[in-house]
Amino acid sequence: LLPDEQGLLGQYMAELAILGEALDEQDKARFGNLVGAHQQKCLNLFLSNLEALIKSRHYVTGFASPIEATRLSPVCSEIFERTYPKAFSFPFDGFSTAKGNAADTCLQLTTDLFRGVLDYQAILAKPTKDKNRAVQVLKESWQIFGRDGTVARKPSNNIVKAIINEWEDHLKKGSNRLNMAETVRKICFPLYGANIASAGLLLGVFLVSRIEELTIMRDGQSIDITKLLNDGIFRGKYLDLAKLNHVDLIK
Repeated sequence: LLPDEQGLLGQYMAELAILGEALDEQDKARFGNLVGAHQQKCLNLFLSNLEALIKSRHYVTGFASPIEATRLSPVCSEIFERTYPKAFSFPFDGFSTAKGNAADTCLQLTTDLFRGVLDYQAILAKPTKDKNRAVQVLKESWQIFGRDGTVARKPSNNIVKAIINEWEDHLKKGSNRLNMAETVRKICFPLYGANIASAGLLLGVFLVSRIEELTIMRDGQSIDITKLLNDGIFRGKYLDLAKLNHVDLIK
């Protein structure tokens, strides 16, 4: 909240509105140079007053208990931690742009997992940057590899294991099918907060050790994973959820 108790912020906003929009051509010609100077003065006063009100730190959230932090960055961190109590770790460097090298690596790893050709030895044979990213995320953070280097059905990381257990339970106790788009979307929401890249990669982890026991259905027809990939389920370097709306995994 901006506690404009003395009405200064409102006054500056009103003056800026009048100077910027309400003056007709006759007034502009009459007052000429005065308008621009006063407009700049009002803008400077508005911004300085706004900054002061922000620093008063009147925060309101939808949480039952108040935010304990005061400075903005810790406040945002506290909101994030409350919103995503089981935050899904994705320590994948280089995602400053959607078209960078990190996105290339993620696409490659996700595709390899979908095809069932990724294990720890395959990772070690990759170029250094790809290998380092894969080791950091898949081995050290998510802990997906078993002692023999293959992808385990139940990775050791508690959050990853919990998500995979949810998917398995849905297949066993639910409708016996997982819609691929809905599966990805769901873990992007609270409690986990995945992004499209990490969610797609985890879906690949789930698939790689279960590919022989799952049927992939698109629009009611069985389809091979290779054909599905060749038909373009990626938009750029990330899974295309619009296309995956029509794809289900069936036990």
